[in-house]
Amino acid sequence: MTERPRHTHSDPSGLSRRDLLRLGASGAAAMALAAAPLPVLAQPLRGRARPGATASRRSRLGRSTVLAHGDLHNHTQLSDAIGDPAVAHAAMRDAGLDIAALTDHTVSAVALPDVDVCSFVPIPPAGTENPCTSVFGMDAEGFAATGRYADAVDDPGRFTALRGFEWSSPYLGHMNVWFSEQVTDPLATGGLTGEGLARIGLTEVALRALLAPLAGIPGVEETIEAILAGEDEGMGPFYDWLARSPQALLGGGADAIASFNHPNREPEAFDAFAFDVRVRERVVAMEIFNRREDYLFKNVAFGLPSPLVACLDAGWRVGLSGVTDEHGDDWGEPEGKGRTGLYVDGLDRAAVFSAMRDRRFFATRETGLRLDAAANGATRMGQLVPGRSPQLQVELDLAWDAERTGMPLEVQVLTSGDQVPTVTQVEEIRLPAPDEQRPLRLTVSVNRRATSWLVLRIADPSEPNDAPGPSGHPCNNRALAYTSPFYLADARPARSSGPRRPPTLPATDPEALFLGRHR
Repeated sequence: MTERPRHTHSDPSGLSRRDLLRLGASGAAAMALAAAPLPVLAQPLRGRARPGATASRRSRLGRSTVLAHGDLHNHTQLSDAIGDPAVAHAAMRDAGLDIAALTDHTVSAVALPDVDVCSFVPIPPAGTENPCTSVFGMDAEGFAATGRYADAVDDPGRFTALRGFEWSSPYLGHMNVWFSEQVTDPLATGGLTGEGLARIGLTEVALRALLAPLAGIPGVEETIEAILAGEDEGMGPFYDWLARSPQALLGGGADAIASFNHPNREPEAFDAFAFDVRVRERVVAMEIFNRREDYLFKNVAFGLPSPLVACLDAGWRVGLSGVTDEHGDDWGEPEGKGRTGLYVDGLDRAAVFSAMRDRRFFATRETGLRLDAAANGATRMGQLVPGRSPQLQVELDLAWDAERTGMPLEVQVLTSGDQVPTVTQVEEIRLPAPDEQRPLRLTVSVNRRATSWLVLRIADPSEPNDAPGPSGHPCNNRALAYTSPFYLADARPARSSGPRRPPTLPATDPEALFLGRHR
């Protein structure tokens, strides 16, 4: 794949050539030294506001950790996107992100390494989709290449580049996996079978018709036969892999952490979020923002429960994330797409892993926004709140750029509900100035017999939700950010995951689902 020109950085001193000549050598050197950039985590957040107006990375809650913004879900020509993977991490760095991951789709190419279907298809030029990897996904060689690309750009203290993959079942759903030594795909772990495809309307005849343009390529027939022969066991085989050591005979991903991606987009919604206690500490996130969409009410109109309610009530303890899920080649650039704010104790892979494992993150789609929350003075978002009190004293840290100071906002308290979250409380606030010292304080009432969790949603009441829920729901305005959930000790037990699989969504296009284009 050919290199494309990299973005260039302006002089960090902000001095023009004419300024330097006017100051003379000694004066210019002094000015440049004084204006030299601080280490990344000592700088303000990189926002779109004028210089000097952006928020600090330090929470008002007195954390020892500091905030980094990341995008943990992106694609390239290694699967079904158009961008060159060799330049993606650097593009995200130059767009102002602190942490970035490539997570190309795996579908069936890992399961059959001896077949290597896509080696017979020429790699198209950058900016063009690869017709083979779009169908069969990234293989083990592509996963190894992703690691090399990340290593080439990773710069501890300045920028963290990650590799990962997206396990992509067209009916069960997609899951990101990061930090794993090994890679797998749905064909290898039970998420791509003839029975499963038939449930979304892709029969053997339809599957063969879909792959007919590739029929002359060696290995395509073997792939079809492997799909049709697969045993249908839902999410179980993938969770087996995630729970198993990489050193085990069959290999595994017990060194990894994972995420539920764009929940409720695929019709079977992770087997209705069927809970597996073995991997509760490995599945650390659920996307609540994907691209520009708020997923709080995703496909509720078609009879599915809100993915937030379904996931958390099933017993999963995830943080909430935002991602761009980029399939173009302008990684990190467009405004309004999801991103994740992570509280890290350093800017390197170990620190990012620790923040993700501990759910020290929030979801937003706003450049330069900071959000933090604590309950009863000690428990930070993403953690279990001890005690049995029906009231929580919540401290909320919220900052953006100075130009938005005073902006009217809502803090909405979301808990479990029937199909959609119950909003137990709405507090009207105004956005504090970035240099304001005191956090916001709220007293939140909780019914521990009705919910085992609560989430704070920060919303702009002047704008509508682009993906609204039931008429009159308080969350039908535009979300700016979500905290990771607070989990309640001694609350009611998590519900059963319910029916094994919800019904197929109306108007689902089987071909689009199989190709990963149901976006």
